[in-house]
Amino acid sequence: MSGISSRGGDFSWPPAVTSLGHQWGLSLATSGYFDTATDNLGFRAAVEHLAGPTPGPLRATPKQLSKPAPRASGGRDPQERAVLQAAVSLYHNTLLAEPRALEYLFGRGLDAATVERCRLGYAPGGQLIAYLRWNRLPIGAALHAGLLTRDGAEFLAGRIVVPDLTNGRPAWLIGRWLGDNPPDDATLHLGLPRPKSLLGLDEARSSPTVIVVEGTFDYLTAKMWGYPVVATLGIHLRSDLIEALRGFRRQYLVLDNDDTGLEATQRLQQELGSTAILVALPGGIKDASQLAELPDGRELFAAALLQAVGQPVQDGPTL
Repeated sequence: MSGISSRGGDFSWPPAVTSLGHQWGLSLATSGYFDTATDNLGFRAAVEHLAGPTPGPLRATPKQLSKPAPRASGGRDPQERAVLQAAVSLYHNTLLAEPRALEYLFGRGLDAATVERCRLGYAPGGQLIAYLRWNRLPIGAALHAGLLTRDGAEFLAGRIVVPDLTNGRPAWLIGRWLGDNPPDDATLHLGLPRPKSLLGLDEARSSPTVIVVEGTFDYLTAKMWGYPVVATLGIHLRSDLIEALRGFRRQYLVLDNDDTGLEATQRLQQELGSTAILVALPGGIKDASQLAELPDGRELFAAALLQAVGQPVQDGPTL
């Protein structure tokens, strides 16, 4: 496959392990951070080497500021936004050096451009504190944002990480366990601990119509194919999220093709009224993400959308 480009660096599959500054394009080779020991380390090892050992249990709150930091509309203060941005950068770069995670994503039908554009990541765990310390970012903000637990563990460790972007910056993260068999004490999907929004809502607002799917990989599949899309990340929506969907002129409902998904679709269609259009997936297809694994999946998805509105089939996004 062709190489994956990330901030000035070109990567082949599998990614070669080179010096930190060369591989990731972080422009650190002349910043004074490098020494002869780090020059031969990979990205993860270099972060840990430069930052030193990870501390023990963490304080739940950072030092008190002289003035309260202003919060953005998303409820994040500047420090929380900074640590979220750092986490997304770390996890994205880690993903590009993790063959198992890349193989999983490509096996689900996603392409390299979608991995880059959606800033997908992988959180192996045990690296974020070192990376934040290296960038002189407050650990307390990461605690408040939900990236870390009180004992210093990474909340999304072991997961493919999908950021929800607002104005191009991460406002929330959700992780999907890498593989299909999470440990007994772990869930398959896990989002940062705050009221969830509709995944992709901010980016979809520029379109008068929107596709509504259920899961993160359904969302990524529709994004890959160029459609305006949001994911409900569940079958029950709060009233404010229903109102957000009413802001679109038309909503194409493509929730999971199982009993709970069909019930959720009927309920959502009743709540939205005549602007909501039910889209029937092909027989034997559980959700939109399964189509990404088929050679003609994009065409089948487009045909399902067009059939829902009674138009002749054509290629490409139609919304």
